[in-house]
Amino acid sequence: STEILGSDSIGNTVSIHRGDRNYHYQTRVFKVVTDHVNGRVQASLGDNLSGNSINRQLSQVQSNISDLDNNKMTFYDSTEIGKYQDDIMRGAGANGGSIYMVNGIEAGVSQSRETYEQVFMDGPKIQDSQYFMIQNNAGISFKQCKKGQWTTIKDVHNGASTTAWTLDGTFNASFIAAGILAGVLIQGVVVKSIGNNSFFQSVLSNGAFSIEQYKETKNVDYTKPDWQKDVHGGKVGEFIGTYNGDTKKANGSALINYPGYIFSINQDNGNGSSTPVFQVPSDSTFDKPKFKLFGDGTLQGDINIKGNFYVNGVKIDTNGGGNTGGGGGGWNGQYPLEITSDRDKRYWQIWAMAIGAGFSKQAAAALLGNAQGESDANPMADEGGGRPGFGYGVWQWTDSSGASSGRVYMINLMTRAGVTDNPDTITAQFKLLMWHAPNGQWIATSSYPYSWTQFMTLTNINTATQAFVANFERPLNGHPERSTWAQEWYNKFVNLKIPSGGGGYIAPISRPITVTSEMGWRTSPITGAQEFHNAVDLVNGNPTTPILASGDGQVVQAGSNYYDWYGNYTVIKHADGLYTGYA
Repeated sequence: STEILGSDSIGNTVSIHRGDRNYHYQTRVFKVVTDHVNGRVQASLGDNLSGNSINRQLSQVQSNISDLDNNKMTFYDSTEIGKYQDDIMRGAGANGGSIYMVNGIEAGVSQSRETYEQVFMDGPKIQDSQYFMIQNNAGISFKQCKKGQWTTIKDVHNGASTTAWTLDGTFNASFIAAGILAGVLIQGVVVKSIGNNSFFQSVLSNGAFSIEQYKETKNVDYTKPDWQKDVHGGKVGEFIGTYNGDTKKANGSALINYPGYIFSINQDNGNGSSTPVFQVPSDSTFDKPKFKLFGDGTLQGDINIKGNFYVNGVKIDTNGGGNTGGGGGGWNGQYPLEITSDRDKRYWQIWAMAIGAGFSKQAAAALLGNAQGESDANPMADEGGGRPGFGYGVWQWTDSSGASSGRVYMINLMTRAGVTDNPDTITAQFKLLMWHAPNGQWIATSSYPYSWTQFMTLTNINTATQAFVANFERPLNGHPERSTWAQEWYNKFVNLKIPSGGGGYIAPISRPITVTSEMGWRTSPITGAQEFHNAVDLVNGNPTTPILASGDGQVVQAGSNYYDWYGNYTVIKHADGLYTGYA
């Protein structure tokens, strides 16, 4: 006997198959018992005809038919059983949703009626649902559609989906929408940017957080030790923990920017864009690091600058530029294109140094008008041909005692002022002017009651020019013509821009560099006597270090034993009119 789902008729032939024993047997239904309460049907199968007379058999058959007729299932009964079976298979009514057991035929994957997958939906029927969860031999996936878009289970099965959890235990983290992860150990994380044109990823691995430019690679073999090489491109920058190999301990952290990319700390403007405050530009390299600061700021504490320092294109160094002897303008050796003659270049150098030292343009013009009256701005103008008591230089320094020549008197003043430049240059004499005026030479008169600092800010050309004549030069007679000359130089230079930069010069040897002797007066390391050192001596600890040209230019002199103490000697002329020599 067997329990069947549904009804059957006595006398029907059924087949029994035992494939495992290659046994196939046909028999008949000779008895049917229906339990209307539980909806179960018990059928008895077999050839229960032997051992009885044909009459008895016919009688029993007739009796069974009579019993069957008395106990036969109505159409309503069979329908209710079908509904009950469907309820078992479908599981409708789970919190307003339903569960559907799908066989291979319904899913369209086979001709079997065996269960293939299980579908959870948020409505009582497919057409009333939007969200579906599918469980099958691939794992668990989620699908979504507009309500009413799918009407059959085959629509659900074929709808696009992403597997959230595979049978091998792999969980797709894309399904984490929000929440808190507590106590998580992460050995390596790659976060990729979203979008068709996005090629950057953030990687957290081995104690370092890096931003990388990646390349998509299909069919990556993750079993290879170097599989990361297949998907990682060039690094943009990273934040790393630094490690001391001797102590075996972490000793700090570092931000690293890679060549060709920008590292920047920015200020947001509230409209989706920002402006940099601190920036490492893309052309910064290991050998020549660079940075930029933008905006107003405060540096608190002592500042130690190792290298050149420029303010508005004007070089400030230990020999001037507002530093030595009460201040003085540095000069970068650059001329505007309009300045071509040697005479104009002399006056331009004074003008540029004065502006760089903080003079008003009118006060700078006053220096030029007086320089024209004294020496035509010639730093080697010697009023007495070397005789004592006569003036020397741009502003004609004169020993009023008559004991020394103007040049010797000027050099003695430079020694007191700490000016170490070549004394026969405008640079050295301007630095001396900036020291000498506020240290005894400038004496304010009743006609021009201005201090040296006040003079530097005067905005009337005539007043500034005559104040310099009366308070610094102090001649026996006035010089009104110098105001005219000052006005002429002012008109010529006032609208010209002071070129910035120093021609892109670099140090001729590699860092770290030590200056063993500055240019200027010194005690000779050979003879012990006072001498003028006309160069700067540099060392870096490498006796065979390569010597580099400080800038592009034309070699105008090259040879050996130029002087006994020079050895090999090379001179290069640069496009800005300056020369560099290497000995």
